[in-house]
Amino acid sequence: MLDILHYTFLRLGDAHRFGPPHLRQIVRKMAVQIATEKSRGDTTVTVPVHPQFCRKLAGG
Repeated sequence: MLDILHYTFLRLGDAHRFGPPHLRQIVRKMAVQIATEKSRGDTTVTVPVHPQFCRKLAGG
């Protein structure tokens, strides 16, 4: 959970909902794309994923 908060800067409620369906590859780079809790799903944010976080997600 701390890695999610550290690398994505998502709000706590959004980080809690974060999972594999929220990862997207955008122009050869990984990004988190999630509808924000505070906006009741009306706003979607896209956050680039740091390469080190990608390695941690992959178990490396």
